[in-house]
Amino acid sequence: MTLVEIMVALAIVFILFAAAAPNFSDWIQNTKIRSATESMLNGLAIAKNEAVHRNTTAQFVTCASNDSSWDVVVSSAAANTNVCNTVANAGVERVQSQILQGGSTNASVNAGQATIAFNGLGRQVSSTDLLVGGATPNPSVAVNIDVSANLSGASCYCPAANAGCGYPPAISYSTTGKLRCLRIVVSSGGQVRMCDPALTPNTPQGC
Repeated sequence: MTLVEIMVALAIVFILFAAAAPNFSDWIQNTKIRSATESMLNGLAIAKNEAVHRNTTAQFVTCASNDSSWDVVVSSAAANTNVCNTVANAGVERVQSQILQGGSTNASVNAGQATIAFNGLGRQVSSTDLLVGGATPNPSVAVNIDVSANLSGASCYCPAANAGCGYPPAISYSTTGKLRCLRIVVSSGGQVRMCDPALTPNTPQGC
């Protein structure tokens, strides 16, 4: 192979790489969104199982909107502003956490409630919001946790046929969005599932 042939081959490889780079970047971000969603799904399962195992109330707390940190605790405290920090206050037993470095900073979390509590039957139950105190989560309605990208200008894909996709106002979406954002739905009965807001409810993976 001559030097000219090598240069032509390298030029072709470079062109192909440049063309594929945006799609590759979107794929990486979508992978991070899915990873963050699955992590929170796991945290909710831990909270529910702990509540049933102990026959008590266990709480799943989303720690921030700009990452996917979470905490699972069994608490007798009325409020605990340190629940998502390294050291919890007295009256709070940390079961498991995915905090700070453990939570993905590439994901943005928009939760209908910061605290979701389960009772000994595995159902949602009223419980003091440990992050702010006083606010009582409403167990009679389903809670949505939407996970999108923590990137400026990024938008979730939402087809025109599924207007709005049920996204809250804080989430940017469009028919040309490159991100496949995901949602966790926690029913009043305690069922937890992950779904794709871009798909219609009559599809297995739709919301």
